[in-house]
Amino acid sequence: MTTLQKVGRDKVLALEKAMLEQPQIEIVAVEYFCGGVYAREITIPKGTALVGEIHLKDQINVVSKGSIKVVTEDGEKIIRAPSTFISKAGVKRAGYAITDTVWTEFIATELTNEDDIRQEFIAPDYEAFDKQLEKQHGLGSHSDSGINSI
Repeated sequence: MTTLQKVGRDKVLALEKAMLEQPQIEIVAVEYFCGGVYAREITIPKGTALVGEIHLKDQINVVSKGSIKVVTEDGEKIIRAPSTFISKAGVKRAGYAITDTVWTEFIATELTNEDDIRQEFIAPDYEAFDKQLEKQHGLGSHSDSGINSI
């Protein structure tokens, strides 16, 4: 990770911390399961700011309606529908819905229980994400590393 990415990551985390002190709205996900693919679709109301989670694996994302300003450790951009893109593992995004926005993520899995899917695909923080990367790449000592299954 570059120094700029570290600074960007820290900014997204600081924004998330500040946002958690504000009133929250509930964004309900609609889930779809088909042939080993899990899709999770959310509708983000215009004017909503939100921060996503840290994914342990790459995923396909589709913004099918609206426009949203997105900030990651690599900078900021506006995503306008229709837009389909790959999100790499480890990316944490902050967003601001310029208009009502529909965002769907697609993950390859045979799992159908949301808690099981979250455990397999979501890291609670960057420390857990980095430990998972070490585990996947065989880095460090596995016997004394304290790495837990995520």
